[in-house]
Amino acid sequence: MTKPHRRCSFRVTPLLTALWIVLGSSSIAAQAPERSPEEQALADRFEQLNAAFADGDTEATLAFYAEGFVRLPPGEPAVFEHDAFREQLETSLANYDYSLDAFRIRRVEVSGDMGHTVATYTDSVTPKAGGDTETQSGRWALLWRQEDGVWKISFEIWNMDPPN
Repeated sequence: MTKPHRRCSFRVTPLLTALWIVLGSSSIAAQAPERSPEEQALADRFEQLNAAFADGDTEATLAFYAEGFVRLPPGEPAVFEHDAFREQLETSLANYDYSLDAFRIRRVEVSGDMGHTVATYTDSVTPKAGGDTETQSGRWALLWRQEDGVWKISFEIWNMDPPN
C-alpha cells in the first residue's frame, strides 16, 4: 500500500526562494552536461538507431544489435537472436505506424569499449488497419559495446510509465 503524499512542514524563507530562483535560472544549471567525444559518438549512435526504426528499416535497425544481444521488452518474452528479433520487427512494422514524439538522452557513459545510455521517451503507435493511436511514455536503457570500432547494442531493456 502506498503512503499518501504529505505536504512540507517547513516554510521557504524569502532568502531561500531568491537563492533557488538565481541558481535555477543560471546558465550553468540550465546547460546539459558536457560529453566527451566518445560519449557524444555513442549518443549520436543512439539517435541513428531511432532514425532507422522510424524509417521502418528492419535491416538497418538490426545492424545496431551485436551478435548474442539480449532484449527484454516489457510483458513479452526475451529475445536472444537476430532471426527472432527480425520476425518481431517485420510484424510490428507491417502492422503499426510508429512516431517518436519525444526523446531525451538522460545519461551516456563510456568506459573503454563498453558504454551505456539511458533515455526517456514518448511514442505513438497507430494500427495500419485502423483504430485508435496509443501514446506511451517510458524509460529505455541500452548497454553498448564496440565491435570493430562500431557501437552495437548488447543489452536492451525498457519499461513504460503507468497510465495516467
